[in-house]
Amino acid sequence: MSRMHEQEFITIMKIQRSDQNPKFNWNSIYKYGMLILIVILIFGNLFLVRPLSYLNIMVAVMLLLGHLSYSFFKTGKVGFDMKVINVIWIILSIAYLTHFACH
Repeated sequence: MSRMHEQEFITIMKIQRSDQNPKFNWNSIYKYGMLILIVILIFGNLFLVRPLSYLNIMVAVMLLLGHLSYSFFKTGKVGFDMKVINVIWIILSIAYLTHFACH
């Protein structure tokens, strides 16, 4: 067998082995599981909490933006933009919470 055929054979065997023994990916379960829980929390706050109670919604959106920016968009321009949006939302939420607590 030539060198090229050996490399192709090894590659095919690796593909077959990886198909036979798929690995359980906990990272994906955490990413998507937490995303589902946060979205349920937001919808629960929108429809089950009394009207004009934005405190819980702001905290839930803070969780959502933090989870999206650090679990899904880790690098690149979109990741940087998401992190900036997350920090701005945190600052605005803290300002709203302190205003709400003082009145």
